Amino acid sequence: MNNIEKGIIDVLNCTIRGDKLSNKNLAGIALEKFIDRAREHSISGLLYSSIDWNSESDKDKELIKKWKLDTFYTGVNQLRHISQVEKIIKRFNEENIRVIILKGLVIREFYKNPELRTMCDADILVHEEDLDKARKVLTSLGYLESEEYDEHGAHIVFEHTNYLPIEVHWTLINDDYFNGSKEFEKSIWDNAMKVKIGETEALSLGWDDLVLHLCIHMAVHIVHRGFGVRQLVDLVILVENKRDEINWNEFRRKAIECKVNKFVIIIFNVCKELFNMEI
Repeated sequence: MNNIEKGIIDVLNCTIRGDKLSNKNLAGIALEKFIDRAREHSISGLLYSSIDWNSESDKDKELIKKWKLDTFYTGVNQLRHISQVEKIIKRFNEENIRVIILKGLVIREFYKNPELRTMCDADILVHEEDLDKARKVLTSLGYLESEEYDEHGAHIVFEHTNYLPIEVHWTLINDDYFNGSKEFEKSIWDNAMKVKIGETEALSLGWDDLVLHLCIHMAVHIVHRGFGVRQLVDLVILVENKRDEINWNEFRRKAIECKVNKFVIIIFNVCKELFNMEI
């Protein structure tokens, strides 16, 4: 781990716990390269907001000023995104389409600055028999079905000229990239719980199903194209906030059933090593 990567991990530890790290702790790190690496992992705004800028060197002042402005616009765009997703969920509710919001739409609420936990799209889950109804709602809101449907096989991407894409899933796992069992999917609707997105009621996976989904999602991404450090941070923040509400025996049973138990153990130990997550 080089000094840029170590600096990022140090700041992310503060992000997870709602603290700030003095920028003096980043002395000796090339700030421009630090910011570039943060952008690669889609954590630039999270890092900026977790640094205490108690002193600035003259050579970095313009760079920090631009980073601050980028962070502000990132937050504004994400708030706009959430507002649009809330509008969509409200329409789904009006049409009696049951929908589970996934991943970042739920986990963002555990961050100190939720608007800086960025999303490039919104993932939602519906029953397969409701796909046509969901398509009609999104089409009425100006979304167009993307060509990416054939590539992924587990969700349909809907794109809009003014808003971020919506990914409509009817299954959590793409069989092309996952060889384990999908038995746990049979109970996710029964275990779903009510949450809010904005002022609108939606459903989320139960806490143990959500932790498992995050782990499986990372496993699938390793096979497909790899994953970034933000997915680890999501897992740590979820576990640290909901540890006492997660049914760990059920989680372990499902992980074994899905044949990802060894991967889960590795990922949890990585989170312990990098972010001091208690196992």
